[in-house]
Amino acid sequence: MNSISAHQGIVASGLLLSSGAALLARGLLPFILTGAPAQHFQNYEHYLKRELIFIRAGITPRQFIIGQLLFVLGGAALSLRTPLIGLVLLVIAATGAILLKNARQKRITLLEKQIEGWLTSVARSLEAAPSLGEALESSISTCDAPMREEIEQLDNEIRLGRPIDQALVEWSERVGSRVLTMAVATLLVGRETGGQLGEVLRSAAASLREMERLEGVVRTKTAEGKGQAWVISTVPFPLYFGVKFSDPTFFLPLEQTATGHLLLGIAAALWIGAILSARKILAVQI
Repeated sequence: MNSISAHQGIVASGLLLSSGAALLARGLLPFILTGAPAQHFQNYEHYLKRELIFIRAGITPRQFIIGQLLFVLGGAALSLRTPLIGLVLLVIAATGAILLKNARQKRITLLEKQIEGWLTSVARSLEAAPSLGEALESSISTCDAPMREEIEQLDNEIRLGRPIDQALVEWSERVGSRVLTMAVATLLVGRETGGQLGEVLRSAAASLREMERLEGVVRTKTAEGKGQAWVISTVPFPLYFGVKFSDPTFFLPLEQTATGHLLLGIAAALWIGAILSARKILAVQI
């Protein structure tokens, strides 16, 4: 009976936490938070809205916040009875923003791979329609997602009356891609200087194609170094546990003395510094 009562109590607590998190996220947080916390919450909600729209997630910022609150409150409650599960839920809640950032970077990578083909398509369209707006609209049918979705959004903004130059600049700022910024700059410079914009775009597409080839070569050359860096950075942990398993007293001077703690701190600082240095050395950009 005690176990059944305890189980019912856990279920009731979970339902209460879920409903409480939903209430907070839906309407109570803006009233509870005032001053600086309210401003931080609004900034975070605005950031989530921008990112979720960009990756076409199909959920609202409030729904995302509800999920985070459920994991945080559920992890805090379960950590009292099952620390491991509670810790896992807290980690999931903390990694929500990281997963969102990774999804954004994945979409940017897909966009960058399509920019060269899109520029070529716009250059061909300019041969039949000298208007850049018409060329952008006709290039929609030649692109795949996610580039097609971005061009459709750009075309809708232009149809609503936004100047083409402003729409292009805001598009590049919204995406935050170095390659797209270069492509947009090429379009804008070509419009300002006049002349054969189609030829300018073909030249830019060829340059992007060559840049992508060189980046592939760099990735191939640095892949071995990155693998070696990961192996070297993880070696201390299995080595430590292996030695400790074979001789439990071997590391006692490091674990139980002030000198050992100092040496461990120095070693950890050097280890972190080596990892950061390796990442910076291997982060080659063209």
